[in-house]
Amino acid sequence: MLVGRTRTGKSTIKSMLANPMVVAEEDKLMVGTKYPQFETFHVAVRKKIPTDESSEDVFEDYSSEDDSSEEDLSTTESPEDLVLNIIDTPGLFERGTDEITPRDNDIIMRAIDVYANQEITKVHVICFCVAMTVGINELDIQALKLLLKTMGDKIASNSCLIITHCESKDKKQRKSIISQLKEDKEFELIRPFFKMGIFFSGVLNRDDYKWGSENLIGQYLTVSKYRTKLIKMFRKTVKPFPLIDTLISDSKRACDNQKSTALELEQMEMKIRHANEDLKHIKHRLQEKEKELNETQSKLENTQKELRKKDADLEELHTLFLFYYILFSLAEKLMTMRSYHYK
Repeated sequence: MLVGRTRTGKSTIKSMLANPMVVAEEDKLMVGTKYPQFETFHVAVRKKIPTDESSEDVFEDYSSEDDSSEEDLSTTESPEDLVLNIIDTPGLFERGTDEITPRDNDIIMRAIDVYANQEITKVHVICFCVAMTVGINELDIQALKLLLKTMGDKIASNSCLIITHCESKDKKQRKSIISQLKEDKEFELIRPFFKMGIFFSGVLNRDDYKWGSENLIGQYLTVSKYRTKLIKMFRKTVKPFPLIDTLISDSKRACDNQKSTALELEQMEMKIRHANEDLKHIKHRLQEKEKELNETQSKLENTQKELRKKDADLEELHTLFLFYYILFSLAEKLMTMRSYHYK
């Protein structure tokens, strides 16, 4: 697993391991790796590594004061090519802040999720990368503390430090770098964490490649030996750090909880959408009923007006009937009186 701050050359290490003749990419304003990337590839290692007697020895083990087990890589036999499974993580502190954010912690957890999704239950080497061009500063210390907090102190046995952008550094310069690290009080606090050692890395300089500089030959020899040193370290018999019992289970649990929460939220959102649709439907029905009620009320008012008019007409007829009735009665009495008078 490659971990470190942004622009420390993590992706470049992966490219260099696949091909020592790779040329550095053009500088970019935007960060390259945005998501954890899992990649498996074969590393071609020649059975006998050529030795340049005049070249600087770049295989000094800087992880300890004495290393009697250091073997001569110029005669190292390689029975078969090495298969590497590499997780390349996005850079920590990508946004230029000097504070640890949930996103930084999420980067590591997402990288572990990638392992889990690939059914990888253990990791052999965790490479913490720093760039020679910017040195080790407080952000690197914080990034390492974040890594320890997330994955635990036990990963120290499987961890190493890789200093990148060192394709043009000779032995004297490398020793000077190590001396500076040993004298640095802040680095002294984290130095025990890199139990697998301190290594260098680099790629062919793009400007030198572009202009055909003679420096490319020295850079290639140096990068090739850096690569061989790293491959040798990868092939060491190291007890792998188990992820399945710790982080993957926690990661899977967190991932499952996140998926469960997301599913619940999705179901809740669906229920809310359905409720909103039902509410709209009910509102539409209420509007229709209100419209029907208004129409019925209007009809009722019209009917009441008609009834009142009919009542008025009936009242008028009733008055007219009474008038004619009285008139008829008076006429009948008058006729009776006349008949009696003639007799």
